[in-house]
Amino acid sequence: DDAKDFISNLLKKDMKNRLNCTQCLQHPWLMKDTKNMEAKKLSKDRMKKYMARRKWQKTGNAVRAIGRLSSMAMISGLSGRKSSTGSPTSPLNAEKLESEEDVSQAFLEAVAEEKPHVKP
Repeated sequence: DDAKDFISNLLKKDMKNRLNCTQCLQHPWLMKDTKNMEAKKLSKDRMKKYMARRKWQKTGNAVRAIGRLSSMAMISGLSGRKSSTGSPTSPLNAEKLESEEDVSQAFLEAVAEEKPHVKP
């Protein structure tokens, strides 16, 4: 309970009600004798389950982000465009290269617009 009280006093929004440095050092939780306290053992199984769950959540977030990007590309009409045979620097393909650069730029702009809406 002392620990919860200490943390909640540190997290108060109003600075006037928040603990200052001196008050923190004088808080009963920090004044306790740690030599006589029992250490609480944390469950390794719970930590392993938590880490596995976080890994799956990150994977799910990545899959959702890829899905959003691909749907944005399809909406913008950017997917499915492939360069034809030949060198990209050949005079015949110079016009196509410029249009592909425009498409790439439009795609990057669309990603930049969507970025604030995608959770990491």
